[in-house]
Amino acid sequence: MKYKLSQTKTVTKEIELLPCPFCGSENIKPIHYDGEWGYRPSKDYVICCSCGATGGNVEDSDIERAIEKWNHREN
Repeated sequence: MKYKLSQTKTVTKEIELLPCPFCGSENIKPIHYDGEWGYRPSKDYVICCSCGATGGNVEDSDIERAIEKWNHREN
């Protein structure tokens, strides 16, 4: 008998989070909110823990895109 063993490789990325554009705090946290049994999709966003500012919600579990939205600054 042959047994097929699957292995998963964990990839770690470092993505810089810019300070809050409103209060300048570096107390920033990415948030993942699970959906509810197929009724609501999951959401990811970034929040400033000092003033409560949030980046735009990104649906369907894409924390990297949520961080990109947070880091986007207009000139």
